[in-house]
Amino acid sequence: MLTSAEAEAVAALALMAALADGRTGSDEREQIRSLFQTLAADTEMPALSALHQRVIFRQTTPQAEAARLESAQAKQTAFEIAVCVADADGAITPGEQAFLDDLERQLGLDHAAALAFEREADSIALAPPPDDASAPLDPTDILGPAASEPMSPIPIEGATDKSPQAVHGANPTSRTDADAEADKTILRYALLNGALELLPQPLAAMAILHLPTRMVYAVGKQYGHALGAGHIKEFIATLGIGATSQMLENFARKALGKIVKKTLGKTAGKVAKAATGPMMTFATTYAMGKVAKAYYAGGRSLSAIDLRSMFQRDLAKGKALYTQHRPQIEANARTLDPAKVLDLVRGRA
Repeated sequence: MLTSAEAEAVAALALMAALADGRTGSDEREQIRSLFQTLAADTEMPALSALHQRVIFRQTTPQAEAARLESAQAKQTAFEIAVCVADADGAITPGEQAFLDDLERQLGLDHAAALAFEREADSIALAPPPDDASAPLDPTDILGPAASEPMSPIPIEGATDKSPQAVHGANPTSRTDADAEADKTILRYALLNGALELLPQPLAAMAILHLPTRMVYAVGKQYGHALGAGHIKEFIATLGIGATSQMLENFARKALGKIVKKTLGKTAGKVAKAATGPMMTFATTYAMGKVAKAYYAGGRSLSAIDLRSMFQRDLAKGKALYTQHRPQIEANARTLDPAKVLDLVRGRA
C-alpha cells in the first residue's frame, strides 16, 4: 500500500507525464486542475492541490518526486501510471519518451521489464481503428449471455424525451431492430467497463479508455454509418471527455482510494470507492453510447451543445442504472480474463 507521501509523488509524476508532450489543451488542463482540487478535498490530502501548482510552475522535478518513493511497488506503480497517462492520447511523442526514459533511470527500474510494459501499453494505444475487417466488436463472450438483457428505463425528474425519434420526428417503429441492438451493445460495453474498473491491473485503465471507441463504431454501424478513428475521437472529445484527464482520474481513484481507507477508516474507503469507481465508469460509458445512438440514428445532425446536454442527462440515467447492474458488474470482475479484454481492445477478440 502506498503511503501518503508516495501517493503524492505518484500523482506528481503522473501529472508530469500528462504535460510532457506539450499538447494538452486548455480545456483538459482545466479538467486536470479540477481533478486535483477534488482529490485534495475527497481524500483529505490538501497537499495534492498545492502539488498540482508545484508541477505546473515547475517547482519540483521528476528526480525530486522519484526520491520520495521508497518501496519497489511504489516505484513500479509510478512508472506504469506514467506510461499509461502518456499513452492515453495515442502515440508517445519524443517529449513523452524522453520523460519516461529519464523516469525509468530515476526510479532504478529494470530496463527490460520497463520496455516490455511500454510495448504492451503501446499495443493498446496504437491498436488499429475498428473497421468491417476487425474481429467481432461484441464483448458478450467475455461477459456471458446475461449481458444481452435489455436495460430498464430509469425516469429522471424534469427530463424531456430526447430519444432519436423525438428529436428528429422519425417513425418510432422504423428502427426497432437497430435501436434494440444498439441498446444491447451499449449495455455490454458499460458492463465490461464497469467490471474493468474493479481490476487492479494498470492496463485495465487503458482498456476502459479505448473500448468506447469500439462501442461508438459498433453503434454507428448499426445505423449505417462507417466511422473513421478520427471522427470517433472528435465525437468523444465533443462530449467534454479528455483522454489524459480521464486516465489520471481512473488511476487516482484506485491509488488514492487506499489512502481514503487509511485516513478515514475502512467503511469510508469502501463508500468512496463504490461512489466514484465502477459507478462513474459504467455511467460514463452508458452515456457515451446513448448519445452516439441519438446522434447516428438522427443522421449526425445534432449540435455540440445538444450532444453535451444529452451526455449530462444520460450520465444521470447511467448512475441510476448502476444500482440495478452492480451485482452483475461485480460478478463479471471476478471472472474477467484481462488478456481477453486487451485482445478485444486491440480488435483481436
